[in-house]
Amino acid sequence: MGLRRRPLDGATGSTLTVFARLAAAGRYTVTLTNAAGRVTSAPAVLTVQDVPLFLPGATALDQRLLKPAKETATFTVSAEGTGLKYQWFLDGKLVKGATLASYTARASTSTDGRYTLRLTDAANTTTDIGDAPGEPVTTLELQVKPKITTNLPSKLAGANLGGVTLTVAASGQLLTYQWTKNGVALPGQTAATLTLGNLSATDAGKYACVVRNAAGTVTSAASTLNVNAPPSITAQPAAQTVVAPGGNFTLSASAVGTKTLRYQWYLGPTEVKGGTKNVLRIKKAAVANAGTYTLRVTNGVGATTSAPAVVTVRP
Repeated sequence: MGLRRRPLDGATGSTLTVFARLAAAGRYTVTLTNAAGRVTSAPAVLTVQDVPLFLPGATALDQRLLKPAKETATFTVSAEGTGLKYQWFLDGKLVKGATLASYTARASTSTDGRYTLRLTDAANTTTDIGDAPGEPVTTLELQVKPKITTNLPSKLAGANLGGVTLTVAASGQLLTYQWTKNGVALPGQTAATLTLGNLSATDAGKYACVVRNAAGTVTSAASTLNVNAPPSITAQPAAQTVVAPGGNFTLSASAVGTKTLRYQWYLGPTEVKGGTKNVLRIKKAAVANAGTYTLRVTNGVGATTSAPAVVTVRP
């Protein structure tokens, strides 16, 4: 009886490469064909020694796993051989009970480390994977809650035209960062460093950084930023006010700047008696109360004057 030939899918070149596994053992021939006919070669016999064999592309060893405490990680391999026995090792020490093709470890300080595997077949032939340089190996790392290692200063001071940089350092794996101002997240500020340029009074506040990973969250100490800014008018008084004799009128303005702000209203070049707040109320207006009012705001850094507000008292 002749040989029973089974075509190999895709094997149509002049060279055939076969991975040496038990199922690949057998007699191989090649048939050459052209327009004049065909011819078949003499058989080539492939014998595969029955030793423990890891299957390429079928192992889960070549990886680094990061897991929070108490979460599990599973390592799996595929191998073939006769009467295979498995034994997992952690940092070279035998793991009791880890005698299957798959091993599941619960992340903790005692399971953190480098895992390797030994295969033994029925003939007591052993094959180790992960012991030689360059071999695939699984490393399980316990992903711990972040810890702030370099905190923020409690206070910062910056000039109104200058800038300030805040940096937080933390230990842990796969960290993410989120900066906050007065407890509110700052959009887009997700690096370990926060840079604030061209400071103004509105930048003053308490800054902190929230650091997270899958194991937990930690928040840095808050850093209070005091901006040394001169006063700036944010809302001007009404430009024109008309009032009847004996009537009341109110002028107001708003300003920001480094504390403490001091206010003084003026009627022309003369200080308005008692006009030391950002709101000026005049009752029972007389002709003498008509004119141009301005508000001067000062602090320890500088001063500014509002736009004029003209008050007309109808005759």
